[in-house]
Amino acid sequence: MATVWAFREGVFGNNPGTGWSHTIKFGENSEGTPKMTGMRDAGTNDLIDKLEDAKLRSKVERLAIIAHGLPGGVYMSGQNRRQAIPQHFRDLAPYIVNKGMLTFESCNAGKGPQGTLYLMEISRQLPNRVIPNRVIVGYSIWGFFEEFKNDPGNVQESKNQSRPTPGTPRMTAWGDYAKWAHNGQIVRLPMDEQKDARNRRCANPNCIGHASERDRCPYRSWGKDPTLLSYDP
Repeated sequence: MATVWAFREGVFGNNPGTGWSHTIKFGENSEGTPKMTGMRDAGTNDLIDKLEDAKLRSKVERLAIIAHGLPGGVYMSGQNRRQAIPQHFRDLAPYIVNKGMLTFESCNAGKGPQGTLYLMEISRQLPNRVIPNRVIVGYSIWGFFEEFKNDPGNVQESKNQSRPTPGTPRMTAWGDYAKWAHNGQIVRLPMDEQKDARNRRCANPNCIGHASERDRCPYRSWGKDPTLLSYDP
């Protein structure tokens, strides 16, 4: 199975030490392309072409997309183009396996109500009759990766638009600021949104709740759904 680090912004090399089996650059020629191709924007088209060229149909366990983002959106074709709508990601489904994960390593694309709706709708687009179980991940904070050229997987957390200080944690799907959507529902909230939720409870109805930002969501105790229990860092 493959893990794919797909970036539009920045220049990364492939460092197998980070655990990503493939590094793909997409959208090199899409910045000046105003037209849509079929039902997808040019950047997503290029990514799908690259996945096809790499013969990765039904082989991708984790696909990380690195591009500029904002609450409820990801710029797959550059910041001077409109954001990719959820339907544009529908054709990624043949590449991501059952129980696979699509992660947007993009600045706060999962933040707030806009991010929630965006991730939920993408999670509705990807399932099909054969492979219904995929998790979509976005973040509630900013991310920075310019300092980590040639080292895929190193995107740092930042709570604001200033650069993170040395030692700042990486943005990971199991980190404090990750939001997960699964089959049209939010199943994991980031810490900064859990503390503001009613009764300080997360999206998982079986969760014990969170009295402070330091309390972690015990995703391994997600109870009844064996699909979600299969995800492990």
